[in-house]
Amino acid sequence: MVIPLIFGSDKTKLTNFIGDKQAYPVYMGIGNIEHTTRQKASERAFTCVAYLPAAKFGQKNDKVEASLNAQAFHQCLDVLLGTIADAGKNGMFMHDSLGDVRLCFPLVASWIGDRPEQQLISLALQNTSPFTFTPYTEFGSGKP
Repeated sequence: MVIPLIFGSDKTKLTNFIGDKQAYPVYMGIGNIEHTTRQKASERAFTCVAYLPAAKFGQKNDKVEASLNAQAFHQCLDVLLGTIADAGKNGMFMHDSLGDVRLCFPLVASWIGDRPEQQLISLALQNTSPFTFTPYTEFGSGKP
């Protein structure tokens, strides 16, 4: 049985009025849940599974700073998703809603996020598309 996992993140501030501490809360939901239930916040279909750091390394070059931040983010993702990757390859036995034991394969199906998070996940540079190889100078040009 395939279990599609849906993850989402959005950078958020951890402190109010003082400091600039930020993190990426990572939420996880299961794609097998009916979409009308999954889309309601009151149903609690998504749960926070981790807070990934949005570190500042003190680099003067913005590109180096962004690269270090992306590397730290992806190393944290490797730790978070490491056991899921192993279970997705080899499967793991889980109980279903009826109590039967099934061989399940949890797989990352999608990642929900705004443009900065999509660029971070796909390792796209700032001002580039996370979905194509089009540079930002050609956005809206109409060229295929």
